[in-house]
Amino acid sequence: MKPELTAHSLILFVLLTMASFAAMGFDTKPVVWVDHEVNLTGRLISNVLPVADESGKQVPQIRLDEIQNSLIQELMAKGVLLKPEQKPEGDTLIAKVSLTSFKTGSAAGRWVGFGAGSAKCTVRVQLLDEHSLTVVAEVIDTRILDSGGFYTLGADDTFHKELAKELADTLAGILVPGGAKK
Repeated sequence: MKPELTAHSLILFVLLTMASFAAMGFDTKPVVWVDHEVNLTGRLISNVLPVADESGKQVPQIRLDEIQNSLIQELMAKGVLLKPEQKPEGDTLIAKVSLTSFKTGSAAGRWVGFGAGSAKCTVRVQLLDEHSLTVVAEVIDTRILDSGGFYTLGADDTFHKELAKELADTLAGILVPGGAKK
């Protein structure tokens, strides 16, 4: 007996295929550069500067503040950012943060797929030596949300915060051996 392709089975196939792609997003690995002539192990960050908007798109200040606040919270939780009452035991670092691209998307467009409605955020964090203000490390990471359709409603308001958490994890891995696992 040969199975026939019916409208119901075709619709079921399409729905199952879409559901399997719904959880997929496109995440890249962060780009990390460290000046190997400078010992960063055990050094702490004393200050996270306000996020500079270098995207050319006039990103709302609330988004920039959300990135900074998420980064500060995660860095403190990982023990690599000095608390206001803490005194540094050695040389500290300053985190200079910039948003290089930001695009909110559309959940309806993501349902269509193929990059339609995708949301994208790229953030660069430079660690500066507190005395010379030279860059001793740099991390660039991108979060792209390009599929998932209506399952991603509201993701435009949170995906940049998740990116800040990833950045904090990467920075902790640079400053504390095994720090990314905390």
